[in-house]
Amino acid sequence: MKRLLIGLAALSLVFLIVGEAQGGPRKRQHRAGKTFKKQEEAKEYYQEGLKLLKKKQYEDAVEKFRLATQIKKDYYEAHLALGQTLCKVDLYKEAGKSFWAATKINSKAVEPKLGLARCYEHENKWEKALEWYRKAAAADGKLYEARLGVGLALYELGELEKAQEELKKATRLNSKPLMAYIKLGLIYEEQQNWKDTITYFKKALRLDSGMIDIRLKIETAYEKTQDYRKAIAECKTIARSDSIFALDALRRIAEIYEVFLNDIEKAIVCYEEYLKKTPDPKVADRVKKLKAGEPVPPLEDPEKKEEKPAPEEKPAEPASPPAPNPGGKPGDK
Repeated sequence: MKRLLIGLAALSLVFLIVGEAQGGPRKRQHRAGKTFKKQEEAKEYYQEGLKLLKKKQYEDAVEKFRLATQIKKDYYEAHLALGQTLCKVDLYKEAGKSFWAATKINSKAVEPKLGLARCYEHENKWEKALEWYRKAAAADGKLYEARLGVGLALYELGELEKAQEELKKATRLNSKPLMAYIKLGLIYEEQQNWKDTITYFKKALRLDSGMIDIRLKIETAYEKTQDYRKAIAECKTIARSDSIFALDALRRIAEIYEVFLNDIEKAIVCYEEYLKKTPDPKVADRVKKLKAGEPVPPLEDPEKKEEKPAPEEKPAEPASPPAPNPGGKPGDK
């Protein structure tokens, strides 16, 4: 009887092993097929998202990319595309999560690091932005956007000398480093280094001649260096533009001739040209006095406007005592 039981047990074990040997591959094949199907589905959603992105249908593209990442958790391209598209609809916190997921999947990639830095930049979290721009620059030392980002973040944090260093490095990494030139000009302007202010703003203008606000800064810098002829030349360029500053530039030419160059005749001609384009009683009266040789009031310098003294504050009246609380419980109003 004992031998019979041992034999039956051995036979059962054989059947079990044979069954596993036959069923195992089928189960593994089934699981592999299911995984492959999910991966293909995720790819389809990703491709649909790219098509929608090209059509600028950003919200629909976001949904497709999100579905792709939900199906395939480690889908780097889908996480990256989701973050970039969320930025286009100003959802920077959500975008940051997608870029963070992408960095976890591919820690060496530069794009999600840049994406994270830009998200922090839009949220004015400049220390975090600087951290991630530096990580991007470390991953690719020749990437203009990363080096520029480091410079911009340092500028916003008030570290001007370090920002200068980084921005100058950035100018060597791109043939048209417009933003780097502008920021360098602004830094030198803050430092009142007018020569370098002019140099870098002029470099920016060579790349985009339509930036009237930059041309105005150059004109101011020329005045600071007492190079009034060049200041007039910049004003003339502005005056010929369709900018809202055109009329002011025309009047400024007259003022420079009058005040700094002491050429009253040319000043009168320029004032009259200005008056042909706009009625200005104060300027008209000034021209009349200049022609008559009468004294005129000094021109108002916008940088030296005296601040009006704040009105004296009246002493606060003593507070009236609280009304009695007849018969109420403590805390009753």
